[in-house]
This record gives sequence, C-alpha cells and structure tokens, in this order.
Amino acid sequence: MRKALTFSLAIVFILTSWTTMRAAEEEKTAKEKRREAEAKAEENLNEEDSRRNPLMRGKVVLFATSHPEDKAIIGLFISGGRRYKLEVANKEVEEKIRQNSKKEVALSGKIRDQGTTFIADNIEFGGPPPGLVRNPDGI
Repeated sequence: MRKALTFSLAIVFILTSWTTMRAAEEEKTAKEKRREAEAKAEENLNEEDSRRNPLMRGKVVLFATSHPEDKAIIGLFISGGRRYKLEVANKEVEEKIRQNSKKEVALSGKIRDQGTTFIADNIEFGGPPPGLVRNPDGI
C-alpha cells in the first residue's frame, strides 16, 4: 500500500513538472513567433526609416540579479516617458552599458515584444542628444 502511494505521488510530481515545462516551452515559442513577425514587418520599412533601428536617449537602470522570467533582460531603459525591458545584442554592448548605469545614454537597437522590450545593439557617445533645439542667438 505504501509503495503504491509513493509511486502515485511520484507520477503526479513528474506529470506536474512536465506540464509546467511544456507550458514554458509553448510561451517561449509564442515569444519567438511574435519577434519573428515583428522582424518581418520591419523588413518592409524603408532603409532610412528611424523605426527600423531607432536611436533613443534615456536612462538605464540595471538589475542587481538576473530577471526571474527572462535571463536575457538585464535592466530597464527609460526613454521619452516610456519604460522598456532592456536586452543587449552582445557582451560588448552589455559591458559598455554596465559602465554607464543610471546615466543618460543614447542606445540604438530594436523595439520588440509589442513595444515592451528594447534590444540594444550599440551605445552612442558624443554629439547633441536627438531632438535638441539650439538657440540661434547663442547661449
């Protein structure tokens, strides 16, 4: 009787674990499908369109630990009154962003996941920020 109960509990535990992993895989594939659709829609844009690879100025706030839902998210990018989850395209960009945490930076990259995630592929230094209006009479 005890062995049967132990065996039954083990089966229930295994099935529960399996269904949880299966749901996570389905969610991941839905995210990947959404990103592929966004990339395909982006290909239809003109080469000069700023939505294709936007340059945005904002503040980067990095997480102290990895994000529990998605390990690729390293922090938040706050730009133009909007808040984006921040991912990076490569380790070089991540290192440059980590050096400039909590500072105003200009990042170029892609906006994905229906406008909730910014994937940075380059950090820009120097020059005036985008949208700066200069006084023609001087200071």
